Amino acid sequence: MVVFIHEFDVLKGNTLSWTNGNAEALEGLEFTVLPSGIHLRERDTIYFQFNGKSGLAVFRQNSLDLDASQHYIDRSQVKMFSFGTLFDEKMDYEQLSLYEKGMKTALEEWWEDHDYNVLEKWDAKRNHDEISSFNFNDTCVEVGPIVLQLWRCALLHNRVLVLNKGVEVKKCNMLCHLITTMGKLEQSVYDNEMTITMLNTEKYKSSESWCATTSDEILMYETDLYDKLVIWDATGIHLRDHDHEVKCNEVDFSIYKSLTSDDLSKFNYQYESSIIWSKLIIDGLFLIFTGNMYKPWYHVEIEPVENPDFYRYFVERTRGIYSQSKTIIENNPDQDTIYQGASILTTFQLDYFHDAEFLRQLTQQWFGKPIIPNYIDLSFLF
Repeated sequence: MVVFIHEFDVLKGNTLSWTNGNAEALEGLEFTVLPSGIHLRERDTIYFQFNGKSGLAVFRQNSLDLDASQHYIDRSQVKMFSFGTLFDEKMDYEQLSLYEKGMKTALEEWWEDHDYNVLEKWDAKRNHDEISSFNFNDTCVEVGPIVLQLWRCALLHNRVLVLNKGVEVKKCNMLCHLITTMGKLEQSVYDNEMTITMLNTEKYKSSESWCATTSDEILMYETDLYDKLVIWDATGIHLRDHDHEVKCNEVDFSIYKSLTSDDLSKFNYQYESSIIWSKLIIDGLFLIFTGNMYKPWYHVEIEPVENPDFYRYFVERTRGIYSQSKTIIENNPDQDTIYQGASILTTFQLDYFHDAEFLRQLTQQWFGKPIIPNYIDLSFLF
């Protein structure tokens, strides 16, 4: 295990100030543990992978305090440091998070007089918490209804890049862990590459099934790098593919509301409000002829859930889609492509008008043959 201090020097830039290991072996790491934009925050935490090993760095600076107290910044007084640990083995987010509190304490003790013995003592003890600070429920609540679209991305093993535009690196690391956790619900391989920079992205262009976060905005234009882009900025969390923003459908919003019972107005930007003429016409016909006593066949009734467990919900829902799809596949062994009535989408609590392609891709990935929803021909209405 190696511990180190990286510093942002106003004259030299990101530099390695001290390490108890081989300095040459840490070359290039300074851009990961001091990512662009981190100077806008007083403290932060960075989770990362480096040369097959996992690492954790805690950041602190004083320039914001200097600016507030003196109305200008004396560069000679600026201190920006990341205290990091590179562990000997690969670890996931939750395993690394056990060491965060102890490393923050060590950085605070070191901060005043730069006594490196403090850091070496922490290295010798490696004290850690017993329980991870990661909470699946809390993260889902913070992300909002778009978490249901991220669940789809995870099941399809999309390469997801989370672009950090001014929020904590730690929050983006937590989001990556959430996505990769959902991607492993059917015992699949989905890698959390944690924090990456423009210096170490080439290998990911040919890799599959990963999620990572970056502060390097230039990477959003490397469209061969990722399948989906999550932009987390001051306005919230936005999901994009290469062509347009991906938003929640009506069913997603209903499901999320049943799980949280919260006011979702703050997440309105995540909702897809596009007009579907066939849906409007059918809704209107049912309203006229049934007095709204009956809902169209594609309407999904979702009851509120008391004391919801998001992780259990995603596990059960994924298993339900998998097992029912598997039964359909097994009942049609001689068909390379299996067509089913589009009502199967409502059976899976998917959106009748938006999720046909998702089901096709998912079943192709799981079973090597797709289930394709077959729609009623509504062309006579137009």
